[in-house]
Amino acid sequence: MSDDLIAKPERRENLPSSPTANRYQRAFIFVSLAGLLFLIHDFVWPLLVGGVFCVVLFPFYSRLVIAWKRPYLSAWVVTTIFVISFLIPLAGLVFFGVRAIIKQVERFSGESANQTVERLKDFLQDSDAASFFSSVFPGSEERVQETLLATVQKAGEGILGAARGFMAQIPEVAIAALVIGVAVFVFLINGEKILKYIRGHSFFNLANTNAVLVSLHAACLSAIFASVMTGLIQAGILTVGAALAGIGELPLIAISVFICSFLPMLGTLPVVVVVGGYLLINGSMGPLVIILVFSLIAGVADNIARPFFIEGKTEIHPLAAFVFTFGALNTMGIYGLFLGPVAAGFFFSLLNLIDREPNVPLAGRRIDE
Repeated sequence: MSDDLIAKPERRENLPSSPTANRYQRAFIFVSLAGLLFLIHDFVWPLLVGGVFCVVLFPFYSRLVIAWKRPYLSAWVVTTIFVISFLIPLAGLVFFGVRAIIKQVERFSGESANQTVERLKDFLQDSDAASFFSSVFPGSEERVQETLLATVQKAGEGILGAARGFMAQIPEVAIAALVIGVAVFVFLINGEKILKYIRGHSFFNLANTNAVLVSLHAACLSAIFASVMTGLIQAGILTVGAALAGIGELPLIAISVFICSFLPMLGTLPVVVVVGGYLLINGSMGPLVIILVFSLIAGVADNIARPFFIEGKTEIHPLAAFVFTFGALNTMGIYGLFLGPVAAGFFFSLLNLIDREPNVPLAGRRIDE
């Protein structure tokens, strides 16, 4: 075919765009971004959580790149270590822990439900619990007994329904975990480009921009560190309480408490309700009091330890860390455990920049150092 028959692109000079053309371009970009966000709105929070883990892992990735000179291999190694050491164990703990909770609750359903109710009735009749509650709340002892029995049964049904509902959502959880893992790998590969873009388009000078990035890295690290450490503390407290109360299945209790510590607005309540209901049905008042006391201590420890660990890594007041974390929990669900402290750290790092003179650079280091 002759070259004359091939259409050649016309050369166009780079003339400045008119204001009308600029408005159309901005509108097109805005509509495109809105459509993209609509398509991926179910995975926005997993993507952001993947970004949080990427920020934490990026210094380690940078060292591997410097040593090996292979970015893709370094990203694969870091992502694999992250998946094997964190995502898979956490997913396994959640799966087997919830399944064990379902089995324990199902022990009191079906044919044994009537036996359980009869044992609880005998306990209420032999003890002064019904008389005590009838003296506090209006109604006869029979009415109080019926209310207590219905409360215990509803609690068991609620926990069982929640656990089964979670098991039904395992495919969605698996997809979210996959998104987090892929996001970590992609963000690591493009980390240098992202940092270059941020430094080139930041509102602040280079030193202040690096200071904000360092603060963001500290906030991401504290979010993960605080969640894991708080879960371990609560699991340790309730496991000690269960051991003192003479309750078996200590590994199951520890795993269940650690998993439930990540649940938004519930915490260790499901474990306490199941264990407390079991002890109440069997008339073990002494161990029940011990479990309730240690559950109260675990709840107080959660409200103290989480802001403490967050504040220890970033310059955030504990009250602000508390408000940001639990506010994000209420808004985002379990993802708020990681994204709330990060938002708080970013916000306070910006406040620190406002307090300084524009021409006085902050002493900061690069996030990849």
